[in-house]
Parts: sequence; structure tokens; C-alpha cells
Amino acid sequence: MKKLFVSALAGTVSALLLLASQNVSAQAPDQGGNRGQGGPGGKGGRGNFDPAAMMDRVMGEMQKQLKVSDDEWRVMRPLVEGVFTKSREVRDVGIRSMMYGGGTRQRSGSTQTETPREVQALKDILERDTAGANDIKPRLDAFREYKAKKEAELKDAREKLRVVLTAKQEAQLVLAGLLD
Repeated sequence: MKKLFVSALAGTVSALLLLASQNVSAQAPDQGGNRGQGGPGGKGGRGNFDPAAMMDRVMGEMQKQLKVSDDEWRVMRPLVEGVFTKSREVRDVGIRSMMYGGGTRQRSGSTQTETPREVQALKDILERDTAGANDIKPRLDAFREYKAKKEAELKDAREKLRVVLTAKQEAQLVLAGLLD
């Protein structure tokens, strides 16, 4: 039974992280008429994906699996969501600009810049065939500093979450991949 719980929680956490990281590309403005609709008939796509609803479902399941009261969950949930957000930010540093070209995209009805300037500056200099080490090095250093900042924010978010967890809850979230 415990293996089933850990497996289910790990799967839930992994699914949410995957969907959250893919959401930006899925929510890009419709330029082809059927984007996210799976072609004619609108079947099979992610056109109606609602990240807030998905987060609510996952958080509800996590509350049940961790056996947390509603009062406890009101304190814990923002901390768990903070770890999810910071985990995604750390994982996405650089990946989005390489995969999607950076810039801005529509997300949940508002435009958000998704490529940080440090990432975009490094990407831009690498696109120049004439860029030498003296051009690349300062941008690479800025990128590394930005990435280290995001990793420190994730570590801080994880520590804040640990403070409100029992040892059993912490162990469950470590096995699920949310904590280290």
C-alpha cells in the first residue's frame, strides 16, 4: 500500500511538473486556426488546458495523500506551490530559449516574458558567427549567476516547506521528487 502511495504521489508530481513546463508552448497564440485543437473537429489537442484547474486537482490529491487538514493545507499549499514554481524555473533556465526561441508567449490570458535577459543575451551572442571568447564570457558568467540565483530560490522554497512538514510528509515528498 505504501509503495502504491509513493508511486501515485511521484506520478502526480511528475505529471504536474511536465504539464506546467509544457503549458507555455501549449498556450501560444493561435496562428494556424486549429493549434491545440488536434485538427478539424477539435479532438485530441490541449486547446482547453487550464493550468490553474490542473494545479487545483493535483494540490487536492496531494492534500489527501499527505493526510493534511484544511487548516494545515491553507498554510502548506502556498509553500508546495512555491516549490513547484521554483523547480520549473530552475529546470527551464535556458531550455525554453533553445526549444522555443525565447520572446513572449500568451499564458493564461496575459502576456509574460518567458526568456530572462541573461538567457536571451547569451543566446543572441551565440547566434553571431563572429562572437569570440571575450564576447561570450561575460554573458556566460551572467547566465551562470542567474541560474545560481534560481537554484538558491528553489533551495529556500524547499527549506520553508520543510519547516511545516512532519518527518513522514517530508519523506513522502522526497520520494515524490518535490524535495531533495
